Amino acid sequence: MITEIEIEGFKSFGSPPEKIRLGPLNFLVGANASGKSNLLSALEFLKLAVTHDVNYAVNELGGAFNLINRTGLSPNRQLRLRIAAESIKETIKYFEYEFTLDFDNKENAPIIVNEQLRTKTNSDNKEEKFEFIRNKTEFTITESSLSDFWPKGKIYLLPENDKARLLVSGVGIRLLSSIRFLIEQWRFFDISPNIARHPMPSSTSNLHLGKEGQYLADILHECSETMPKDSFGFGGADRFLQGFIPGFDRLGELYLSEADSRSFELIEDNLTGTIRQYAAADGVIRLLALFAIAEWVAKKGSLIMIEEPENGLHPYLAEHIVQLFREASEDLGAQFLITTHNPNFMNYLNPEEIILFAKNEGLTKTKRASSVEDIEISLKYFSLGELWEQGALGGIP
Repeated sequence: MITEIEIEGFKSFGSPPEKIRLGPLNFLVGANASGKSNLLSALEFLKLAVTHDVNYAVNELGGAFNLINRTGLSPNRQLRLRIAAESIKETIKYFEYEFTLDFDNKENAPIIVNEQLRTKTNSDNKEEKFEFIRNKTEFTITESSLSDFWPKGKIYLLPENDKARLLVSGVGIRLLSSIRFLIEQWRFFDISPNIARHPMPSSTSNLHLGKEGQYLADILHECSETMPKDSFGFGGADRFLQGFIPGFDRLGELYLSEADSRSFELIEDNLTGTIRQYAAADGVIRLLALFAIAEWVAKKGSLIMIEEPENGLHPYLAEHIVQLFREASEDLGAQFLITTHNPNFMNYLNPEEIILFAKNEGLTKTKRASSVEDIEISLKYFSLGELWEQGALGGIP
C-alpha cells in the first residue's frame, strides 16, 4: 500500500513539496481546479515514466509546458515525485522511491538529475536492504545484500540511451522487476457511459477494463464465468442493481458474433423485450462499471484511482457506493483514490478517509479532515458532509 506521496513542481503543486499521507480508502474533496485530479495525474505520470521513459511520460501528458508548475512561486524548473509504500508483497516490507527531472534547458526536455530507491525485504526471516542513487550520468549501489552481483560502492556509468530511462524500470535485479510490476498494476478510471456502453472487439488475453469503461461487457462476462454466482458475476451484478433500479430484474448476455464482441441486455419487470447495452441509461452503465472496478479490477490492481464516480447517479446511492469500495479495500486489499464533489459520500466516511484540497496563492495545499480543529466535537452535531457544505472543513470555493 502507498503510504505517502510527495509532489513538487508538478502542475498546481509547487515548492516546498506537498506531502500527502494515504490510507486504504481515500476520497479527495475540494473545489474545481484545486488539484485533486493533479494528484492522480502525478501518479499516472510516475507510472508512465517507470513503465516507458520520462520523455514518453512528458509527451503523453501534454508536454513540459502543461506539467511544470507555472505560478512563479517554485524556485526552479524541476519536477520531483516521491512515493513510500509498505507491505507490498510477502518479501517486500517497505520501499521508498523518488526521482527529480530538470527542464531548465533550451529544448525544454526532461533530464533525470536524481533517482533514489531504498527497500527493506524479508527473505528466510532475514531483513535485507537495497539502495541505489543515480544522478545525470552515473549510479551507485550504496547498500545491498546482492553484493556479488552489484558490488557495494562501485560507480556505474549510465549508457547514453539509458539517460532518459529510470533505473527502477529494470537493471537486471528481480527486486526492481517486482516494484515495476506493482506500479504497472495501478489503474485510472474516468468512466464515460457513452464509451462504456458500446461493445468492443472481444479480447481473450490480458483483459482490462478501459480507463473510460471499455470492455465492460467482457469484464462482466468473465465475472460470470470465473466467480461464484453467490458472490460475483452476473448474479452479483444483478443483486447490485436490483436495489438501485426500479423494476430491474437481471442482466442477460448477448454475443454479437458478426462484430466479434460481447454485449448484454437489461431485463426489466413489466417490459416487453429487453434493453440492449447501447441503449441503457448513463446511470446504469456507470453503476455496472463501478461494480466491475470493485469486484474485478480490485483483484488485480494494487492502486485504483477514480474520477467523480457520482456523476449521473442519484445522491441516495452514496452510502452503497462507499460501502462497495470499502469492502473491496478490506476484502481484496486494493487501495483507492477517489475524487468527488458529493457531500453525501462524506457522510459515510471517516475523517481519516477524506483529503481536503484547497489553493493558496495558486498552489495546491492538502490536509486530512481528521486534522481539522475540534472535528470530533463538531461531528456530535453535524455530519462530515454538512460541515463541508458549511465551510467548516475548508476545501470549498
